Amino acid sequence: MKLDKILDYLFGYRKSGFEITHQEIRILEGDQKEDTDEKLVVDVDTSFKVEHNFEELLLDIFEEAKEKSDCELHNLYSVAFGTLGSYANLLSKHPDYKTQFLRYLIESISNRKNSSDNYFFKHEDKVPTNFKLEICNRILKSRIGLTDKDFIFLINFWKDSYPFQCSLRSIVRHLKKFTDKHKVSDEFESTLVSFLRSKKLTYLYIDEYLDIQSSIRRIIFNQSVEAQKKDFPVFRLLPDYFGNYANQTIKKFGEKSKYNYSQILYVFCNLSNYYKIPEKETIKITQLIETIGVDSYNKFSYNLLKRAADYKPGLVTLRHRIAGSSLDHTYKLCEPMHKENIRIVGGIVLYAAVYKNFQCIPVIIKVIERCFSTLSEISLGPRSRALGKACTQRLAHSYGENGKEELKQLYTRTKYKSIKKQIEQESKTLFLKTGQSLL
Repeated sequence: MKLDKILDYLFGYRKSGFEITHQEIRILEGDQKEDTDEKLVVDVDTSFKVEHNFEELLLDIFEEAKEKSDCELHNLYSVAFGTLGSYANLLSKHPDYKTQFLRYLIESISNRKNSSDNYFFKHEDKVPTNFKLEICNRILKSRIGLTDKDFIFLINFWKDSYPFQCSLRSIVRHLKKFTDKHKVSDEFESTLVSFLRSKKLTYLYIDEYLDIQSSIRRIIFNQSVEAQKKDFPVFRLLPDYFGNYANQTIKKFGEKSKYNYSQILYVFCNLSNYYKIPEKETIKITQLIETIGVDSYNKFSYNLLKRAADYKPGLVTLRHRIAGSSLDHTYKLCEPMHKENIRIVGGIVLYAAVYKNFQCIPVIIKVIERCFSTLSEISLGPRSRALGKACTQRLAHSYGENGKEELKQLYTRTKYKSIKKQIEQESKTLFLKTGQSLL
């Protein structure tokens, strides 16, 4: 970008004729990478103060939106923000500036005034709340600099603002990036633990509820003392019927064995597919299994697969508010296996095939049936269908006649058309490779 745009980004300096392009807006919102390797390193005091006049910038954006849109005031939040020069001016600011502006907007929405003459809140009624919230959510999708205190502030605002108009997914996305590089404070960790227990989370739809719960639990687990050990860090699975059993099993081992077993599961947890593990990870897993001993590992993997096949979903109580009533409508749903844990089961199946663990065949058959089930109390989860396909492929191609025979029997007795279709597909693939059909 040109020098005048860089100055505005850093200091709020505004040169006449300043105009930022649509491509640069996409870059600043994080949707596109800048097409240059040039880097600018500047030592800047980012402690922005009231004189930056957040209210004036908000009014500029709002007035420009009114000029360029035919929408009614209460619908003005739907304007094409990418066409607004004043909004581009906001996006071009330093990440810390945008964070302070975000806090200003939230403070004005929630009416948390420090004093009656607080400059931030003058003429706050000039801009509708839904317009402010739209800008909040757009800022949360851009590159901003958040600290522990900022996250605590945002989480508390979200809890206090039903119906939830601030994107929790965006907050958690920033939280993941932050905790990858920073150790969280005790106060922040307590906030996250308390948030997981909050009744407000149960007002989310089931998919978002499960995703948020999993993400925050993973952050807390990764920040634990065991996970932060320098010599032998221990990876813990997310808690469910399968994950709790795996954690308890690993807990019984000695320190080095805990590390070896948990690192294998950590690699499985980060699988991008169930059919092939990258060479670097393959070498690491092989070394870990050889250190443990193949027989010991096979026994461990069989017990975990059996637990997955016998999976018992928990029940989660969710809520939604009834208009005109002080009471919530509550309903219970089966809580599926965590997505992370489903990936781990996929890795275990893959390596059971590598080490020809024939004891696992009947257990894998049961996993297939559960993965293709449409009943929530039987299925492992909405993302388990891919695991079922991978299990079918392993039995057809990696377990010789034993695996093929089990698939034939499954094909004969199953009532699920999806299972029959998958076995037929593997039969065709097998015929093309070997000239012999599975069926």
